[in-house]
Amino acid sequence: MDVNRPVENPSLIASIKALLAKNNEQNQNEMINEVIRAKFLTPVIIAPDPTTSEETGKKTFPKGTAIGFITLQNENNEEFFLAFTDWQELKKWRDKVDEQTIIVSYADLSSLVLDDKGRSGGFVINPYSDDVVF
Repeated sequence: MDVNRPVENPSLIASIKALLAKNNEQNQNEMINEVIRAKFLTPVIIAPDPTTSEETGKKTFPKGTAIGFITLQNENNEEFFLAFTDWQELKKWRDKVDEQTIIVSYADLSSLVLDDKGRSGGFVINPYSDDVVF
């Protein structure tokens, strides 16, 4: 995964739009396949903050760094991990200059949900536009 390339998912966005326009088995399968291939931005809280090398610009996490995942709660008090297809979608949630995020895959998100021991309702893709829940 190249962290120097922006996270973009045009094929996934197109498949979500197609499914929303026409909910059928073919569009469902296509969207699921795109979700499995996609990379997402997920907001996190990192403590302590990573240090940045003046020479290389690379960030280093000190030993003992904790990463907390931000969740969204629905009307039934279920918690969902956030998954954004790109920076524009993330900014619909919160437009913060130094937003802490990590890049995750479907497998990463699935592991988070399963490791949460039933406390999580799943994850939601683009909750402030497409609102696709897994």
